[in-house]
Amino acid sequence: PEYVVPITCGHRGHCTEPYPEKSIVDVLGADSVKAYFPFEGNNEDATGKVTVEGSGKFYHIDGYFDRGVRMDDGYLTLSDCKPGADSFSIGFWFKNGLAAGDPPVVSNKNWSRGGSPGFVLGMTITTVFFNVAAPGVGRFDTGALLPLDYKEGWVYVICSVDRAANTIGMSLDFEPMVIRALPEGYKGGSFDTD
Repeated sequence: PEYVVPITCGHRGHCTEPYPEKSIVDVLGADSVKAYFPFEGNNEDATGKVTVEGSGKFYHIDGYFDRGVRMDDGYLTLSDCKPGADSFSIGFWFKNGLAAGDPPVVSNKNWSRGGSPGFVLGMTITTVFFNVAAPGVGRFDTGALLPLDYKEGWVYVICSVDRAANTIGMSLDFEPMVIRALPEGYKGGSFDTD
């Protein structure tokens, strides 16, 4: 995406309404949030739980509530943030400036091939998608169409991976979460990669 603002990575699958005065850490509590990126002039995890290394170009800009980041050929690498076989959720505000392609927003895999081990939460011009693959299990893809008015402003995405239920849920702009079952072969397996 052209613009990305606060990315949150929690472990309890909570979906919340926007709180302009509170961060996701304030709303869910520090124990429920693995990493939080407010992009307030830097690319640091505000929780201090993960080590972050930036590469490429980052432009800190006005976001939905406060600040955000525009990444031109830039990305962040997080250490100490591995999902394993645990449930997790990823949430972020974005403004879609894509003309083509399907870039990852959050990923731990080689996205040059969808069958590569690991997961990716990414975007196309009209969709937000989740892809996961594992050796011996194959590839699984799901996603959601962007709202019709997505080009006019910001869109909120929450993707919740419930490993106990073996499902992936996705909600755009706080609509009810659409939940899809993962293939049985993924149950209990790790989503970690090298």
